[in-house]
Amino acid sequence: MDGEFIKYKANPRFAMVVRNDNPMDGADIILWTVGGMNDKWSFDGKLIRMETDRNKCLSVRLPAGEGSKVSADKCGNGGTAVRWNRIGSLIRWETNPKYCLSVRQGHIMDGEDVILWSCAETAEFQWEVSGSFIKHKENQDYCLSVRETSGYKAAADAVIWSCQAVEPLGLPVSADQRQQTMADENVWRIEGPYIKSSLDAKYCASVRQGEITDGSDIIMWHCSDGREFKWLANPSYCMSVREGRAGDGSDIILWSCARSNAYRWKVDGGSIVFEADQRYFLSVRQGRVQDGADVILWSGYINPFLFTFDGFLLKPKADPSRCVSVREGKIADGSDAILWQCSNTDEYRWTVSQDHLVLGSDEHYCLAVREGKCQDGADVILWTCGDDHSSRWVVDGERIRWKANKDYCMSIRQGRIGDGSDIIVWACDEPYELDDEL
Repeated sequence: MDGEFIKYKANPRFAMVVRNDNPMDGADIILWTVGGMNDKWSFDGKLIRMETDRNKCLSVRLPAGEGSKVSADKCGNGGTAVRWNRIGSLIRWETNPKYCLSVRQGHIMDGEDVILWSCAETAEFQWEVSGSFIKHKENQDYCLSVRETSGYKAAADAVIWSCQAVEPLGLPVSADQRQQTMADENVWRIEGPYIKSSLDAKYCASVRQGEITDGSDIIMWHCSDGREFKWLANPSYCMSVREGRAGDGSDIILWSCARSNAYRWKVDGGSIVFEADQRYFLSVRQGRVQDGADVILWSGYINPFLFTFDGFLLKPKADPSRCVSVREGKIADGSDAILWQCSNTDEYRWTVSQDHLVLGSDEHYCLAVREGKCQDGADVILWTCGDDHSSRWVVDGERIRWKANKDYCMSIRQGRIGDGSDIIVWACDEPYELDDEL
């Protein structure tokens, strides 16, 4: 017991709750994230502690410089990495006060990295403390939070996130979809208030039986002038994901609008992406565009563990227009490895040398795992080449395995392939069998 919560001991971010908060005979008991747990902080002198685990503090990844990631890590003895000064709306790193807490590229959106950057008076540096929340001053729907990790004890990247948002529970992606390219049933046309299927534009997203009420299923139906086809007609109701649970086949429903991730969507070309987990797209069940067909979530990405070499370029098989590069082209220890639109400039060129992946423009630097930590989500970074285990790799077909633990592979954070996507290590999707080393 923790106050009014009965928490799951293996991961105390989750507590026992009643499904839909509707106590009645036969109601299901489920696990759910305790609202806003990852968003709450307290100032303790120079330390900024997590409310959920007061042994963890806001910390800077060392060695530090412009663009260094900030995380929630062990407070320790209050060393240099965890000491901050709050001056007005700025939160300065005490060890080098020219650096302040900021948001990468000023993008205020769910999941964007919180980083160090040279202090300025622009919006991305401005914070406001409201009770236990550290809010972005210009857009107070967003708070300082931490990214999910494979275990609650692991260090977690600091990110910006919708305050007290409903978090997706991350239902698994179907294995047979990992190789799937974008299917026609995942492609839509927005025409005025109508959401039409690109597979057959006679069909529109609608509401079952025209019932504009909480919980009504979103389905496909022959387009007409009825209000159930017009997505701007009633701003009180929004398209949502049932129970906020993102996974292949999750139902799309109508619900009273709220400021949570379960109601947030992004139009990306012909795709309508679920912002809380951007592996998932609006789709039609079994691709059958017909009257009454369910509108659902479905994954539209290819296996993020597969990489190919194209000369000196290292590309994700999922999207050969993007290549492994170095964030902002900064050739230095600790720079993040990321994806970006391919180019022949220095930071995109890699060579294989024994069991190292070496930066072609400066052979002093190799790809390595940050701090040599074997855990899901550990960053792949640039680091001075050496004989330690953190920078040694094994090429196994189209997978690049970490030699220190070949059950871990190079991957892409959250399977999100786009400019700036982090390169990480994650438990491989297939076991290691061959001894096919670099």
